[in-house]
Amino acid sequence: MGYGPGHVGEMLDYYRRTTHRARAVTERLFYGYES
Repeated sequence: MGYGPGHVGEMLDYYRRTTHRARAVTERLFYGYES
């Protein structure tokens, strides 16, 4: 993923941002929710 040793926090931050955006898109497309 391009993160070196000792950069677990950066990887987790990236993962959380990405999954948050993906959830928002899914809710908007499938359920019509707006954030």
